[in-house]
Amino acid sequence: AAMTGALFILDDPIFNGLAISLLFGIGVSTLLTLIVIPVLHVVVNRRRYEALAAPVEAPHPPAENLPPPVATPDVPPPSSTPPQDGPSP
Repeated sequence: AAMTGALFILDDPIFNGLAISLLFGIGVSTLLTLIVIPVLHVVVNRRRYEALAAPVEAPHPPAENLPPPVATPDVPPPSSTPPQDGPSP
């Protein structure tokens, strides 16, 4: 819209310089925004994108290699008897 408006004042001898600077300024900023900045972003972050595309290895060892759980003194170990229905005696 601004570029179209600047086209109308190109014929005016007083505002001709303003129209030219508006046209080139808006054109260059549009090219920077839509083409140059995204390309630079991809080039700078290429390693990050390649790392995201790489297969992910398991972060934890298998369960058989884990040490046994440690009981804390504040929490009693779970009982081996199943819970009973009703109040306890």
